[in-house]
Amino acid sequence: MIVQAKKKTTDKKWKKYRTVTMAGLKGFETRDAIKINQYGGRTDKLYKATGFFRVMKKNKRWIMTDPDGCQWYQVGCNHVVVNHTKQGQKALAGIYGSKVRWAKDTAAQLRSLGFNMLGCWSNWRAFQRSAPMPYTTQSDFMREFAKKMNLLTKRGRDYKCGFFPVLHPAFPSFCNEHAKKMLADTRNDPWLVGHFSDNELYFTTDMLKRCLSLPQTDPNHQAARKWMIEHRISSMKSFPESIKLAFVRFVAETYFKNVSKAIKAADPNHLYLGSRFALDTSSKSNVAAQRPLWEVAGKYVDIISMNWYRKWTPDKRTMNTWNRWSNRPFVITEWYAKGMDSGMRNITGWGWTVKTQKDRGRFYQNFAIGLTKHPACVGWHWFKYMDNDTTDKNADPSNRNSNKGIVNCLYVPYLQLIGDMKELNDQIYPLLDYFHASSQERKKP
Repeated sequence: MIVQAKKKTTDKKWKKYRTVTMAGLKGFETRDAIKINQYGGRTDKLYKATGFFRVMKKNKRWIMTDPDGCQWYQVGCNHVVVNHTKQGQKALAGIYGSKVRWAKDTAAQLRSLGFNMLGCWSNWRAFQRSAPMPYTTQSDFMREFAKKMNLLTKRGRDYKCGFFPVLHPAFPSFCNEHAKKMLADTRNDPWLVGHFSDNELYFTTDMLKRCLSLPQTDPNHQAARKWMIEHRISSMKSFPESIKLAFVRFVAETYFKNVSKAIKAADPNHLYLGSRFALDTSSKSNVAAQRPLWEVAGKYVDIISMNWYRKWTPDKRTMNTWNRWSNRPFVITEWYAKGMDSGMRNITGWGWTVKTQKDRGRFYQNFAIGLTKHPACVGWHWFKYMDNDTTDKNADPSNRNSNKGIVNCLYVPYLQLIGDMKELNDQIYPLLDYFHASSQERKKP
């Protein structure tokens, strides 16, 4: 099947992309629903029950288990929250009557579509009180530290000189206190999958240059100068690629070592899900920094999280490389497509632009199939539950006037999109069996 899409809505021409859907999987037969438990885990494949979510490698494939020990695969949806604008509140009252009813009905809706968890930035507390679902937390270690130390720009959205202040001597102690504060009340919750420490920290090969652009009195600048002296680097104007990558490794080591230690000390029961890497393939600096980043993160995280945009089909070579570098499983924590039939301008955000909601559904199946094939992928989180509300003037610039949701800003679902989502999600465990069996068959002499 061919679907026409644009990487950016502003692109002049539509391009054709080969798209694999459920109907195009040779030899795959839809199975009756596999019995699942309250967490969404399959009850026909049981491992050791620990009371919490776990990840392990079995027969060369990474798998997750839920608190009951059942095999579990992440099929999540991000940003499951109510719309707080005036028109959003009116719609909520008219459809649900209350936030409690919204949480109950939305949990039922998500489960009926085959989603089994609440992804990042979701109002999981509202669900825990009425209709619990597996969830994650977002602790923002780096951003909260920078805010506390007044190291953000005046707008409060960016780090000064584009360098997040991870080399500041106060960062390790802040991590310990922040973890104790943020993670204490969920430490024993079996519904919690794990913790994200930050979102899209900008690891690039120009990090050393950015750091040295800070004032000479800045502790991060001083730490970088000390690192240069230790590595016998005298020039401050230009650096060879090897030095740039070595500094990326140094920064990543400092960040992940301190954050993971704090998280595991405050909460040894749950998984550390990393910092939600962002792979901007249009930036050579971003791409080049990936290797030291994945190699270092693999030492400290349980699962590496990646927001993966502007890739129509997940390619095996890239995913193999990630797995080889890190020796850890990964989860794709953001991806989406925007439909032009939604009536929205779709000029913000990094997701693909397609013509119709049906094309969004086809993209969902194509991308999810590509991920499910890979033995190191343990799931995905769609971005997001609800469309941007154009009347929300406080929204992040990347979340304005774009069709990203499975429902619009007035809670009306996109039926063609969710129909295709459900078709695939309901078959996630048979799909895993199908692709595992296919890979085993290919290995036979």
